[in-house]
Amino acid sequence: MAFDPFEQIDKEENEFYGVDPNTGAIEDKEYYYNPITGRSDADAPLSQEENFANAGFLDNILSGIKAGASGVLSGQATLSDTFLGMGGDMANDLNEIAKRNTRTHNWNFDTITSNPMAYITDPQGLAYDAGNMTGSALMMGAETAALGTMAGAAGVGNLSTLANYFAGKAAAHGLPSLSRALSSKYGSLIVANAAKTPIEVASESGNVIQDMEEEGITDPDQLKKAAAVNALIQTPLLALSNTAESMGLGTMFGKNVTSKMGKAALGAAGVVGGATQQSWEEGMQRGASDYAKGKQPGGLTSVVDPFEWTQGQKDEAMAAMGPGMLFGGAGALGSRIARRWADRDVNDVDARDFNPNDPNENGPTP
Repeated sequence: MAFDPFEQIDKEENEFYGVDPNTGAIEDKEYYYNPITGRSDADAPLSQEENFANAGFLDNILSGIKAGASGVLSGQATLSDTFLGMGGDMANDLNEIAKRNTRTHNWNFDTITSNPMAYITDPQGLAYDAGNMTGSALMMGAETAALGTMAGAAGVGNLSTLANYFAGKAAAHGLPSLSRALSSKYGSLIVANAAKTPIEVASESGNVIQDMEEEGITDPDQLKKAAAVNALIQTPLLALSNTAESMGLGTMFGKNVTSKMGKAALGAAGVVGGATQQSWEEGMQRGASDYAKGKQPGGLTSVVDPFEWTQGQKDEAMAAMGPGMLFGGAGALGSRIARRWADRDVNDVDARDFNPNDPNENGPTP
């Protein structure tokens, strides 16, 4: 009978139970051997050191994506487990994936600013950070898109419809600037990022709990309090940051610019502005997390004021600067994908031509 590499071998009937045909190693459990990967399900996953040994740029980008995406889900699952008692095993598994894909050579504010070229050319430098930010942005973008799709299915309306509805409400309450922003081509992105905020806050609050548990803190009340404090700080700040991220610095002020040089300057301003916004957001999030854990020496003002930031905040902000410049604000990547998924059947022109003063175009009644 021909050897079947996926055949399960019975220990009681085969004295060679658990023998890997490639290495001859004996495993004391039933398993399936995969000839494509050269590994069996009895093998332990690659360790962090194995994962990054001789890894090139593409490997590090992929590891960064996996770490970013699994970190988002792990935080959310941890928050669910702490408050609802559900998702604990999933949180642990996802946290292990994030750890195995966390780079072994860490870059910080001092090492990046002192030798930026080394940071760019190191596979565990800019390439890894870009992958990490992409992974988290794509995951939150996908979750936001799912919310938008469910809202549409429930009859609430898609992102463009909701943007039009809130634009009408803003106009009715004497907020013309907000109304114009929501009825512009950025309206869907603003709504998408507003929907993304609680998703991001949930992940960040769950990560606070994980950090405290790793430090040996297990009191449920203490963990819940820290998560709640983090959420209270981050929710309004992220809402503002995500709104600015939606619109972009260059496009906000470049409406009437027509010259090539002017458009180039505004494009550069948009890239730098997006990177600055993303860096501030990362530094703020680190400060809010440390404040919630009782480790922020400067108090609440040091959460938002870059001139009062701790070394940890500076490190987080600098790690976001490079990818932020590459993507023109990497977080917008997830929001744009969310809009494309949730509004794929809507013509953007409808949103741009929307008249907030027309009572017939105020969207659905909640």
